[in-house]
Amino acid sequence: MQFTLENADEHLNYRDLSITLTEVNNVLQASFGIFRKTSFSGVSIHADSLHPSAHKMTVVDSAIHRLLNLPLSAAAIEDEILHIEGIASLNGLDINVRSLSQRRRLRSLLSDSSTSEPKRQKWVRLPFLGRASYELAAELKHLGFRVGFYPLRTVGNLSSLKDRESTMEKSGVYRASCGVCDSIYVGQTGRKLSKRLHEYKTKGGSAIFSHCSNSDHDPDQISITLLHQCNNSVVMNILKEIETIKAVGPNLLNDIDAVSLHKLIRFYCKYNDN
Repeated sequence: MQFTLENADEHLNYRDLSITLTEVNNVLQASFGIFRKTSFSGVSIHADSLHPSAHKMTVVDSAIHRLLNLPLSAAAIEDEILHIEGIASLNGLDINVRSLSQRRRLRSLLSDSSTSEPKRQKWVRLPFLGRASYELAAELKHLGFRVGFYPLRTVGNLSSLKDRESTMEKSGVYRASCGVCDSIYVGQTGRKLSKRLHEYKTKGGSAIFSHCSNSDHDPDQISITLLHQCNNSVVMNILKEIETIKAVGPNLLNDIDAVSLHKLIRFYCKYNDN
């Protein structure tokens, strides 16, 4: 085991603590504050992002947890609350930090006084789909389940070091539009979009081509828009699932019963229809 010795006067920063020695009646007393590096920006997941609210609140929750569990002075607590409010504002989070920290402190006191053992909770992990996910979580809560959401887009999905190529030369999840009316079809392909578009315009058997034939619309007007570039079949299935759910309506040509949906999401869709 190795220890690092740092020489300081009355003030020392150690990890995320700022320690100050103050002389009171000829006795040195330690007071604590929160230390952040000058490179700390406070930027986290913005409130407008398609992420679960729990993920967006992580930057605030962790700061409040530290605030309540460190022996901070009254001045340090006030300074930290102001700092957390600044972080929340920077990330577009409309919350009352003071009220939230007080509730967390009260909850901690009540849990400490409770003698009963906490029940083990059952969790379900699901992809985050926006408002529908919150409604599904509320239904599962009645059944004794808590839901943990995960985002489908990662930083790795948002950037590529390869040379840029035409959208029509890429593969992934797409939306095909009739071009004459508002009818659309959400699909996926591991091949180039240009090949899939050529098939839609020249070959029968697809939902979009059948629609054009039955409606006497010109198949040459069919267009394709790439929604998500992807080569992984598992991720592609999930992304198509999300885009299909988002597009549900009178103009959607997809057969929902034929879409590969998570069994809980499929139940939710049918529950909403009823």
